[in-house]
Amino acid sequence: MPSLGDARFNYSELAACNVGKEWLVVSKRTGAWCYLKSNEWEILRLFNGLSIPEVAMLSSTSTSALEPFAMSLIKRGILESTCINLKRVSLSENLKKKPSRFVLTLLLSNTCNLACQYCYHAFPAYKEKGYISRNLANAAFRYAFTKSSDELMIDFGEIAESGKIFRQLLNDAQQLEDYYKKHVIYSIQTNGSTLTTKMASFLKQNNIFVGLSLDGPEAIHNEMRKYPTGLGSFHQASVGLSNLIMMEIPFIVSSTIHKKNVQNAKEILNFFITQNISHFVFKPILKRGSAIDTWEAQGLSTADYNCFLEDVVNLAIDNNDLDWLDNSLITFLQRALGDSRGWSSLCYSGYCQGEKSQVVLNMDGFCYPCPRYSSIGKGEYCIGKMEITQTISGIQTIKEDKLTKFNDFQLSKCKQCTWWFFCNGGCPIGASSTEKMIGLCSYNLKMYDLIFKTLVPQIRLGKFKRSNKLGELEIYQHDFF
Repeated sequence: MPSLGDARFNYSELAACNVGKEWLVVSKRTGAWCYLKSNEWEILRLFNGLSIPEVAMLSSTSTSALEPFAMSLIKRGILESTCINLKRVSLSENLKKKPSRFVLTLLLSNTCNLACQYCYHAFPAYKEKGYISRNLANAAFRYAFTKSSDELMIDFGEIAESGKIFRQLLNDAQQLEDYYKKHVIYSIQTNGSTLTTKMASFLKQNNIFVGLSLDGPEAIHNEMRKYPTGLGSFHQASVGLSNLIMMEIPFIVSSTIHKKNVQNAKEILNFFITQNISHFVFKPILKRGSAIDTWEAQGLSTADYNCFLEDVVNLAIDNNDLDWLDNSLITFLQRALGDSRGWSSLCYSGYCQGEKSQVVLNMDGFCYPCPRYSSIGKGEYCIGKMEITQTISGIQTIKEDKLTKFNDFQLSKCKQCTWWFFCNGGCPIGASSTEKMIGLCSYNLKMYDLIFKTLVPQIRLGKFKRSNKLGELEIYQHDFF
């Protein structure tokens, strides 16, 4: 250990709160954190601008006890020192390195075979069926392939009513992939109702990742996800799920939480676990589309959804298994534990629009910042329109009349938040929205409170078995005084 001599120490932007009999200390600037006993926290507070001998005098603690304490906090990123031999080791900014991926999502059609009561798009029943043109889709492909990203993800959106155009456009994209020599990930979203053995075989053959909408067991799923006739869609969706599992097609289940199932966390999770659904994500209902007219009956408050999150975390603890957590909580936990995988998604970070790394295109050529804020036709969150006129270089573009609409949104109070390092202000669209819906900021706050005040203390106690989602977990802890 290098001699600290008369080096002076300082810290900045620390937040602290009681967790049980300890203090959770977090650096808002570096993302570093630790748990300290009360006397350790009091000693840490003395270090600002002082040397170890000076802290020893004020705290009546020996310098030999203070030196390893200071060294540990420097390595964790809590303290800084003027000693040139000491380098801070903490949650590095490299963990927040934004993935070089551009995501293009196509809304293939203006219709759907289901009439889900909380659909974002509220497909008008009187409209004639329409599909995106190959000309427009290929213009979007060329736009996406010429982005500077190392990797491209093409998501074809819901394919239940668009199987034919999906197959055509996939072939078009694959030909462009060969031409541009860029790595591409292909994905679809589906309610599962048309996910036959034949379609599943096609998805398997073409390495398509699947997002499957499934709200839980039959009664819960059928509450909202119905056909226009009023019949529930669970049976067909469960057949689609079985095909995915049987053919070992990678997938994630998306489950919408609303007033009628917010009390059913245990039933939903038990169903997912027994059905061998490893990856799933919970999404609170938004006051958009079909949900606007029935919000009083099915809408959620922030408190409602926070209680649901608490139920999920407590079920994971009761079952000694972190795999009971949905992928959102897993992502937040990975970030908290310094796992770079937690930064593989730009979502939850406020980076997506600042980096212009994602665009959703509908059949009318209108572009949106992400699927949750997309619409049929030109809606509130439209950021531009795809121009399909050939340019001199042969590259199509988006007329970016509003593409920076959400880029600069950043509340000054966000930078004062304990969790600023981890969320970077969160979703700028949701935060700047005038919609009366669950506050996404409150959602982030609740997630990190649950992680640091409930989950991590249990991890430190060795509560959980090995997690398939997280791997082996090891949290450094040391008592000094």
